[in-house]
Amino acid sequence: MTDFEHAQKNTVVRRLGAKRNRPKALAADKPERRSALQRQLAFFFLVPWALDYRAEVANGGVGGSVFQFLILATSAFSAIALIATTKSGYRYQKGWRRLMTLWTVFMVYSVVAGTLQGVAFSHLIRILLPFVLCMLGMAVGAILAMDARNLDALVLWIGVAAVVSEVWTAVYALTGMGLTSDTVRYRILSPLSVYLIAVPVCMFVYGQRKHMPSTVAGMLLAGAVVLISQTRTELIVIVVVVGALFLYSRGHKHLATQGTARRAGKKASLLPKVLAAAALVGVSGMIAIKVNPDIFDQFAGRIMAANDAQGDATALTRIAEAAGEIEAMRRSPATMLFGLGIGSDHSWDVSYIIDIAADQGEETDVWYLGHIGWLYQFYASGLLFGWVLPFVFLITIRNGWRSSNPLFGAAVVCVFSAYLFQGFLAHPMGSRAGAVACGLMIGAAAVRPTDQRSAAEPGRKI
Repeated sequence: MTDFEHAQKNTVVRRLGAKRNRPKALAADKPERRSALQRQLAFFFLVPWALDYRAEVANGGVGGSVFQFLILATSAFSAIALIATTKSGYRYQKGWRRLMTLWTVFMVYSVVAGTLQGVAFSHLIRILLPFVLCMLGMAVGAILAMDARNLDALVLWIGVAAVVSEVWTAVYALTGMGLTSDTVRYRILSPLSVYLIAVPVCMFVYGQRKHMPSTVAGMLLAGAVVLISQTRTELIVIVVVVGALFLYSRGHKHLATQGTARRAGKKASLLPKVLAAAALVGVSGMIAIKVNPDIFDQFAGRIMAANDAQGDATALTRIAEAAGEIEAMRRSPATMLFGLGIGSDHSWDVSYIIDIAADQGEETDVWYLGHIGWLYQFYASGLLFGWVLPFVFLITIRNGWRSSNPLFGAAVVCVFSAYLFQGFLAHPMGSRAGAVACGLMIGAAAVRPTDQRSAAEPGRKI
């Protein structure tokens, strides 16, 4: 064989070898590219809702706009594209599949019960939209959690969405609604206020150091907004979040290692961060005073008013609403068992708010979600399905506690512990943005840690 023939043969062999090896290289890169695409689609599923806003006419008004429709279309398209382009590994998760089955049955029952009760179709769709978005979020969250590296990113995105939502809400209240610094407190809280409080606190303890400046900024913003809004519910949320984080850190000491302590193999103390967090609270107070110099006196007055239910308009309206719903449920055994349907008209007991209704023009016949979330669920779905939402939240807290990712686990425990308590004062599904973030965390927490680790390994099939 001549030298030319030898050279030609070697060239052919090299080319064949390159062709054989190329698919292996591509196969190794494919999971990484797929994971990046999943993160991008999940980002566009969540973040557009940070620009959502509440219409000026909250009950019975037209609501909505072309802008809000674009938000819904972008989010729905991203979720459907992500679900359609992902292999069905996440669907074999027993815990996730059981939650989705329960949620689906609850949704079907809500539609059937509302239709049989004669609930207006527009009311039914508007009330159920956050529940549908939460269900989509559960699927998207499970897909992301199949790669454990996405969990930190998910918490970070929710924190970013909460900050953007808060800034947008304040800007819209001051410019779009013409409110002043004295009246903006009534509309300054964003739909993601629970996440604005919980996520920065969790990132402050368990987050990466490169995110510390933005975490501190988020905590300052949350503290200032709570003080400016003078909302007692948010004070309860802060107390619950701090308490839940303390319990989580005590139960997961093996995860609370960082910096030099990690290198030395010792557990890091959380005391310095607790002291730093207390200092940030003081700075938030100073920022709030700049906006309203009398803010602490006004806040103290609202807290003192809570001790006198006869003089607290907010407490009286909540009591009147709860009394009306309980009275409606007790009409017959059927209404107690099956409920009156989501989106149905429910009246308040005006005996509690005669003076308030006359002086402030309060509406006593409403169809929107009740302020007391857990009671409204039993009012709408009866004893048969009224327990579904709080039960799913309790299961999610358990799943978050078992998570092997400390940041994600702490965020889940804090957020849903706050929701459990807030459900006695507000409805967790009262906003579309909150429902999306809620669904993402529920779905991601339902994926078992062992499957997260195996999913992160290239070439492994779930």
